[in-house]
Amino acid sequence: MESRRALSVGVGSFAHHEQLGFAPGLSDQLGAVLADLDYKVRVVAKESLHGKELAAEVHNALTGEPSDIAVVHLISHGEPGSGGSTVFALGSDSKPYDNASIAHWLTVQEAGDRPTTLFLLDLCGARALARLPWQIRTEEPLRGWVIAACGEREAAYDGRFTQAVISVLKALRAGELDIDPSLPHVPLATFAIAVRAEVNRLAAEVDSFPQQVTASLWTSARASNRPFSPIPLTTQPPSRGCAPRSIQVCCRSSTISMRGWTPGTSWNARLASDG
Repeated sequence: MESRRALSVGVGSFAHHEQLGFAPGLSDQLGAVLADLDYKVRVVAKESLHGKELAAEVHNALTGEPSDIAVVHLISHGEPGSGGSTVFALGSDSKPYDNASIAHWLTVQEAGDRPTTLFLLDLCGARALARLPWQIRTEEPLRGWVIAACGEREAAYDGRFTQAVISVLKALRAGELDIDPSLPHVPLATFAIAVRAEVNRLAAEVDSFPQQVTASLWTSARASNRPFSPIPLTTQPPSRGCAPRSIQVCCRSSTISMRGWTPGTSWNARLASDG
C-alpha cells in the first residue's frame, strides 16, 4: 500500500553564511500545507541545526518501501562541489559533510528498494542537481526527482521558491489551478511550471533578481509504470465556477519559459500564456 510522507527542513542561523531567519517559519508553513494533502509530515524548523543532524533527518526520510512516495524539502544554504558534481546541504555549522551531498542522496534513491522521492531544493546553485550527467543519460525512470530554486550560478532569494511552492499547493487545494479531473494526480511538469511562474511573479513584484527554477528532465521514456506525482488531485471544483480544463504539457523539460504573463494574472492565465 502506498504511503505518503514528507520532510521539510528549515535552518535559520549559520556560523559563516548569511542568516536565514525566515527559513524555519516557511518550513512550518509548507509542512502544514502538505499535511492538508494527507502527507505524514515531519518538520524540522530550527534556528540552529548541525549539518550532521540535517543529513541524518534526510537519510531517515529516504528509507521506506518502493511503493512509497516521499517529498524532501530543504531551505538552507548550499555549497557546490567541484565541477558541478554536487551541492552540499549545510547546517548551522556551515560545514559540507560527505553524508550531506545531495547528489549522493539522489544516486542512492535509484536503488529499487527506495521510495520515489521529490526533492524541493531552496538552495543556492541547486540547478546542478537536476542536471547531473547520469540523470541525463539514463533511460530508466528516475526515482529521485528535483525541482531546484535557481540556476547553477544563481542565488536563491528570501525563501521565494518555498513561498511559491506553498502558494501553488494552496491554489491546487482550492481548485484554482484547473487540472483534468480524470487525472488522479497533478502532473509533475505542470506543478513545476506553476511554481516557476509564481517565483517569477514574486521576483517581479519586488523588482528583485530573477531565479531560474529548474526541474528534472521529463520524457515519456522516463514515465514510470505508475504515474508519479507527489501531489494528489483534490476533488474540489475550480473556485471560479468554470468547467475544469486539461492543461497539456508537451515538453521535454519543465524548464519552459513563463513568458507573456504579468503579476496579478490568474493561475490559468499564467499557464495558458505559455501554451
